[in-house]
Amino acid sequence: MFLAVYATDKGSSVHDTISQRELLHWQFDGAGWECDAILEAMDRCDAIYLDRVSQIRMYKWTADRVALLGDAAYCPSLLAGQGCALGMIGA
Repeated sequence: MFLAVYATDKGSSVHDTISQRELLHWQFDGAGWECDAILEAMDRCDAIYLDRVSQIRMYKWTADRVALLGDAAYCPSLLAGQGCALGMIGA
């Protein structure tokens, strides 16, 4: 298993394996460390799993009687793992 993380302002909604492999090669070819060897191993795999982590930025967290609390309001990133702690501090 290998986790690759990169940031982009463009949304990427590639769903077929060929496009996913091309996207990962575009992001990580020649990036150093073990990237080329990892991409080469990925090319030999039958299936890969690629998903997007997104952050939504809102002007305000309340509207009428609805409010975002806990992880929904305070989680800085799915990858940070600090949503509960920051939600309790915010409360």
